[in-house]
Parts: sequence; C-alpha cells; structure tokens
Amino acid sequence: MLKRTALVNLMLMLLAAPAAAQAPTALLPPAASPQPADVASPEAIIQAVYSVISGPVGAPRDWPRLRSLMAPGAILLSRAQAQTAH
Repeated sequence: MLKRTALVNLMLMLLAAPAAAQAPTALLPPAASPQPADVASPEAIIQAVYSVISGPVGAPRDWPRLRSLMAPGAILLSRAQAQTAH
C-alpha cells in the first residue's frame, strides 16, 4: 500500500510540474506606446528589435522599447539545436 501511495504521489508531482513551470511569476508594467518610426513598416519593426537586442556584452538594453513593439503578453524566445559530434 505504501508503494502504491508513493507511486501516485510521484505521478501527481510529474503531471503538475509542467503547469507550475508555465505559471507567470511576475507582472510586467504596461508597455509604452511604440515610437512611430519603430512601427512605420515591417522592416522598421525588425530594425528596432535588432537595435534593442544587439550590442556589446554587458551594455544596457532598452527593454521598455522592446516591450512596446510586442503584443500584450507576448514572449520572445530563443531556440537552438544542440551540437552533435561527427
């Protein structure tokens, strides 16, 4: 009976972990209105995003500007494929 209870508890923890990982941790302040030049065209939006995320290591970034370019609640993710040995 103890093994069964432990197994059920383990299964519940494993099933609940993804939901807990997706729970928001903090609310960000509302985004400011974008600068008109930043949203004048699709190319201008891409240029504005690149200008915020690019730069020397350790240089401050203008995160409010980036948030102004995104839809409310949007999340920008980076994805990379693991290197494989040949």
